[in-house]
Amino acid sequence: MARKDKDDDIPQDEPAETSIAVNDAWTGMLAISLFALIVGTGFLAWDYLSYYDADVPKTPKIASSPPGAIQKAEPAKDPAK
Repeated sequence: MARKDKDDDIPQDEPAETSIAVNDAWTGMLAISLFALIVGTGFLAWDYLSYYDADVPKTPKIASSPPGAIQKAEPAKDPAK
């Protein structure tokens, strides 16, 4: 049979039927982050709509070889000539 501790005999407290929700710092931080998301979404939409009729500038193309490509070395010059 399992050993019984003294703490097992103590009855557990029942949760109150009428508990009141508390607005603490975490709730405030949640509200601030929601507000920041809404403002950020507004700025993103404003930026997107500003490009609606405008032509997007062309980006310069850089000529390069793909990663891992072997580059051919120039032949060595003969110093005696």
